[in-house]
Amino acid sequence: MLLFLTGFTAYLLSEECDLFDPEHLVVCQDMSHPLSHYFIASSHNTYLLEDQLKGPSSVEGYVRALKRGCRSIELDCWDGPSDEPIIYHGHTLTSKISFKAVAEAINQYAFEYSDYPVILSLENHCNVKQQLTLTTILKETFGEKLFTNNLEEGRTSLPSPDFFKGKILVKGKKLPFNSESSEGYVTDEDEGAEPEKKKSTKREGSIKKHKLTKELSDLVSYCVSRRFEDFQASSANQKYWEINSFSESQALKLALSCPEDFVNHNKKFLSRIYPNGMRVDSSNYNPQDLWNCGCHMGDSLSSVLIIVYLEHALKNKWKIETLYTVNTLELAYADNVDFVSTTDFVDVETIQKELADFRLNVNTNKTEYTLVQKDKEDWKKVKKAGSLLGDTEDIERRKQLSNLTLQKLSSIWKRNDKVKQVTRLNLYRALVKSILLYNCGTWSLTKQEEHKLNTFHRRQLRTILNIKYPTVIKYNALYQKTGETHISLTILEE
Repeated sequence: MLLFLTGFTAYLLSEECDLFDPEHLVVCQDMSHPLSHYFIASSHNTYLLEDQLKGPSSVEGYVRALKRGCRSIELDCWDGPSDEPIIYHGHTLTSKISFKAVAEAINQYAFEYSDYPVILSLENHCNVKQQLTLTTILKETFGEKLFTNNLEEGRTSLPSPDFFKGKILVKGKKLPFNSESSEGYVTDEDEGAEPEKKKSTKREGSIKKHKLTKELSDLVSYCVSRRFEDFQASSANQKYWEINSFSESQALKLALSCPEDFVNHNKKFLSRIYPNGMRVDSSNYNPQDLWNCGCHMGDSLSSVLIIVYLEHALKNKWKIETLYTVNTLELAYADNVDFVSTTDFVDVETIQKELADFRLNVNTNKTEYTLVQKDKEDWKKVKKAGSLLGDTEDIERRKQLSNLTLQKLSSIWKRNDKVKQVTRLNLYRALVKSILLYNCGTWSLTKQEEHKLNTFHRRQLRTILNIKYPTVIKYNALYQKTGETHISLTILEE
């Protein structure tokens, strides 16, 4: 039998070739095993909507995560005004939000997607008085949902997801079980520090500690934070209810150097992996090596599976009768989906409703329509995946966007005495240059455009070094001082 391209495409899009198993639309696994036997969809710095240094914090971050099935979310708690705790990325320019508002949002959306437990990863930086406020807010907001039961006698492993259904667990530091004092000291759980720095601090005998109230400590039961030393120490001394947090680099080192020990460790204890602090653009690490070792909690799970999920949802969508015809040969699956129509109408409502059944949300505020007319160049201003289709138009837009960010960070560039040059350069490359070069591999530059971009780039470098008129620096010296080169050469390498 001869199969033409259209028929072959129809076969690839049929149920027989579906990447997604329809049985997995509902929970089909045995959920009665210990919690440490399951992968847990997790979120790091859940409150941040953009980058890790100056982006906005929002309650919406928690709503989005929970509505997409996330079961572990993070709350960075700090002292706020009027004795009201706040959440933000400490020691950065990110905005601050109310802890109480976050708790109320979690209470509303925690079990909308799933009845299985939600773990609150509590990073506590509050003073004693505001810790008491934290405790009151958690108890009053969550009520009976908050799991604070004492450990069961005779148990040797974590309870199951079924056991914790409908419950919210607090992960954090805990005072000794026999402590009768109203407060005590525990080691600081500052994830901003690299593991190597923590080890060197420990050798010097000066591990940072902070006060913890008994009231907040008592909210933690089966997810007690414990500083990881090595696998031998964990095997000998760690309790099944204790959980370790690893930075990305620390976990990868362990996964490559002693994978068997890591696997055995994860059979009994929960492991949480968080991205390296240098990922200021909020990018995710590749989780595959850590999944192979059984690491349970890491915030890359959803981003990997969404391609499979979206493919299934879109295939299902094409089976509906719509007001227009879709050519399946033109379909591409990604986080941005394009519909090209010969009419000026696209039935977004039908698409939105169908994808919503699969917990995939169409952001109508970012859905754009462009009517392209013959013999006109309006198409050059059409945005696709964050870039304009016209090279010249896109370059000018990238320059404007990068300059806006450069200006927002002006207080940093001016502080030569406080912020080291290497820090300013790292911030520039991560937050400004990355915006300028976004999708630059698609550009086809003229000589004039190359010259303009190089001049623009040098002007930005002089700004971050705080070199102002009448001070003059030749461009070769500028490049040598900053470790940069002609930005046109960087673009050619993309």
